Amino acid sequence: MIHCALRLVARQQLYLVQDYSSRLEEVAIEHEAQRQSDEDLYIVARQQTREQIKEFKFVIPNKGERIMRSRLAAKILFALSVMAVSATLGTIQIRAQSSATSKQNQSSATQKQTKVELTTDPSPAQKGNNTVRVKLTDPAGTPITGAQVTVTFSMPAMPEMGMAAMKTVIKATESSGGMYEGKGDLGSGGMWQVSVPARRDGKIIANKRLTVKATGGM
Repeated sequence: MIHCALRLVARQQLYLVQDYSSRLEEVAIEHEAQRQSDEDLYIVARQQTREQIKEFKFVIPNKGERIMRSRLAAKILFALSVMAVSATLGTIQIRAQSSATSKQNQSSATQKQTKVELTTDPSPAQKGNNTVRVKLTDPAGTPITGAQVTVTFSMPAMPEMGMAAMKTVIKATESSGGMYEGKGDLGSGGMWQVSVPARRDGKIIANKRLTVKATGGM
């Protein structure tokens, strides 16, 4: 009985070994098939890559083309820089012109608002010594004080009479509220061109021009 039982056990173990060996063989066959499939896929992929590389063309510019492109890029960059600088300078110039125009307009408006009255002693003016008086008032008639007033008499040259150009500059000082007075000599009788600029706080508040006829000979 024991002997028969041992044989039965040995036979079962043999069957198990054979079944295990069969399974190992099947696994090996499957592994080999998978490896073969992987190799086939690798070969196909490598072949496709080679074909794509053959079809792909690298375009590498030569040295001359690279130099031309570099020069072209430099010219474009320079042109853009010039345009930017020109635009900036144009803006600054426009602002400066606008500011200057605004200041001129303000100065012109102030000059128009200031009333200037010129009188001479004697009246009319004469050849020789004269006293000039300038009265400054605003539009409301209020005297303007603290101004610097200059009265300039000028006569152009008269070559046909042998006379050179003449000019007399009189600085008038404030004698009373809004009244400025000064003295000067006129070198000849006749028609004199007179300008009366007035400044206050460094700004021109008036610049009157007129003609004065002086008595006396040439």
